[in-house]
Amino acid sequence: MSSRDRTRMALGSAAGHKEDAIAGMEAPSSMDAAPTPGRDSGKRRQIVEAATRVFLEVGFGEASMDRIAQVAGVSKVTIYNHFGSKDALFAAIITDLCDRLLEPLTGYRVEGGSPEQVLTGMARRVQEMCRDDAIMSVYRAVIAESPRFPELGAMFYRLGPARAVANLAAWLTERSAVGDLRIDDPEAAAEAFLGMARAHDDVRRLLGVAIADDEAAAEAHIRSVVAAFLRAYTP
Repeated sequence: MSSRDRTRMALGSAAGHKEDAIAGMEAPSSMDAAPTPGRDSGKRRQIVEAATRVFLEVGFGEASMDRIAQVAGVSKVTIYNHFGSKDALFAAIITDLCDRLLEPLTGYRVEGGSPEQVLTGMARRVQEMCRDDAIMSVYRAVIAESPRFPELGAMFYRLGPARAVANLAAWLTERSAVGDLRIDDPEAAAEAFLGMARAHDDVRRLLGVAIADDEAAAEAHIRSVVAAFLRAYTP
């Protein structure tokens, strides 16, 4: 399954039309205020998915708890029982999005692979993410809201891109320790590699600039980036 397919499955209802969510609502009732243990995780997921849809539709500032409750088909009391506050709910949204959408990058490891193999695999995942419309939609939403709510952007960066940098930096440190690479500042090297791997595609897509899906060109770019990185850091 491709990264794009995994992302679309992960987002679920977040990528649909709001009319679909309203059509599937259940009527709020007094039972919503005290979910039973068996329903707890399912209800929490229902609320997070509804809040994600509202966030992507109208942004953090305009996403009211009333609207989220309507789309989720629950009462506001239920939302507060699960999350306590709007800030806590949106912290859960950002955590969930980063875990599900960025997992191919933040969790990528190849045990026993050569530096060339591991870096090539990482670069491919960066390219896949830059071509993923769902991920770009999340980026746009977070960027649009960050000037008014800087904590939102900081949280997204910490839970997503910063984890990807830390993941790669940890691997670079390991490879340097055994002599495969020679890197004095693994974090800076990781940031440089991920930046080169993006090939400016994320900027184009964030701005809505059409990009042809040219697999041959993408592979050529990946080989070039990996070769340049290894030339700089191979002993």
